[in-house]
Amino acid sequence: MTGHRYGYARVSTREQSLDAQLDALHAAGCVRIFTDRASGIRADRPALEQLREVLLPGDVLVVTKLDRLGRDALHLTETVTDLAHQGIGFSSLAEQIDTTSSAGKLVFGIFASLGLPVASREKPSIYTVCAAQKVRSTSSARGA
Repeated sequence: MTGHRYGYARVSTREQSLDAQLDALHAAGCVRIFTDRASGIRADRPALEQLREVLLPGDVLVVTKLDRLGRDALHLTETVTDLAHQGIGFSSLAEQIDTTSSAGKLVFGIFASLGLPVASREKPSIYTVCAAQKVRSTSSARGA
């Protein structure tokens, strides 16, 4: 592919920083980076939609990790397949997947066929447990 590399960075909350993702995407040669602050499970991610409108055949959409683009394997597979049908490549830096190469297509195909989870399923559980413990400790301190 001979087009441009465009980055997409996403964090779920306002408290999280995009800095590490932005640094990695700049280092990967992205000419422009689009950012969202939204949960990965949300369907409405305005910057991702803007990026999809900018991409042309030969371009590559770059993310730092697979879970930045989608949280479940089906959504991620559909997105990358749709990009491929438009002649657009996909690259995930952490997993070293680059669908502009035969090996990258093979690796992504294996991920997709196995239906591997994109994001750690432990993370929401950890947040839930921590929040519950915080509520309990606050209630105990008040004598509730």
